[in-house]
Amino acid sequence: MISITEIQGHSELENWKSQWFDAFTSSNAVDLSASYHFLVGEYQQLNSDRNKQLLIAHNNDVLLGAMLYSKKEQYLFKNLLKFQYIQMGGHYVSDALLLGNEPEKVFYAFIRYLKRRYPKSSWFACDQLSVNQYQQVLKTKSTGSLVGQGDPVAIFNVSEGGKKTIKEKMKKKSRANINYCERLLHRNFDSVDMVVEVEFSSKEQNDVLFSRFIELEDSGWKQEEAGSILRRSGGLCFHQAVSNSASSVGQMCWSELIVDGKTIAMLFSVKNDRTVWVCKTAYDEGYKKYSPGAVLLTKFLEGMADQPSIDTVNMITGYEWLNKWSPEKHNYHSFVSFNDTWKGRLAYWLKQFNNRAWKRV
Repeated sequence: MISITEIQGHSELENWKSQWFDAFTSSNAVDLSASYHFLVGEYQQLNSDRNKQLLIAHNNDVLLGAMLYSKKEQYLFKNLLKFQYIQMGGHYVSDALLLGNEPEKVFYAFIRYLKRRYPKSSWFACDQLSVNQYQQVLKTKSTGSLVGQGDPVAIFNVSEGGKKTIKEKMKKKSRANINYCERLLHRNFDSVDMVVEVEFSSKEQNDVLFSRFIELEDSGWKQEEAGSILRRSGGLCFHQAVSNSASSVGQMCWSELIVDGKTIAMLFSVKNDRTVWVCKTAYDEGYKKYSPGAVLLTKFLEGMADQPSIDTVNMITGYEWLNKWSPEKHNYHSFVSFNDTWKGRLAYWLKQFNNRAWKRV
């Protein structure tokens, strides 16, 4: 039997923390967005208006799943009608934690709970589901549902071919540019090092690396356009919480490109047994002629290809600048389940009429 509990206070999360950590560590089917690090981090740190709520699915004391959701409103039909709906999932990737032999039943239990809890809501939506979770969601056979294709994500399969294939797969011009920048770095600096830190001897060590990353990321165009972690509302607290949580269980991964003792590029990544997610990149624009971010990412991918335990590197996004490494492109998917009310049925029709890309389930 699947029970759903709505978390009322942060102390209740301690009951599920250990099982949640174990699920993310041992299951390659769990996306980073559904980890304790991210879901709880968002619930606690990116929730100033307290609109986001956290659900736990369980069978007695056994954790079966977790989902973040929030109430929202949207106008349709030339802004004449206002619809209340439920947004499920986090601020970018929408995956929930779904465990057990039949994860689709856990997802359906969440949907059923939300429909009973908010009977006046017209629909229940996930904007960016990973491929794995999208396939699980389709098995729910929820009536009155639409699906669509979301943004792409760049994924590197580093388990095939080894280190040498990373550059071999690059476009010729891009590979030549990386090789040139590497030679230029070694020519102009006495020491050039790429350092990957995974295991930490203390929280203080992780804090030092986090502070270094935040300072580096808050520079150049990101600082000018207020796009850095430091200048986004809640950004610093959220990423600090993710970093602290991941490092406490040996899953935080810091990468640095250091020249003559100075860090000029960094990667903020989280890993489990088989996958590494690159969450954020940062580089010193004063060294942009050396393409430090691209050089570091290339070395990082080569390093991961040498790790027998790592199968994939997930970039979370699919920005065009990643195309130079010729990654696999997987698409996130959207899912909307409509309520059986007159507004729900009208919204179901309007969304199909306004966007032909939606498909019926």
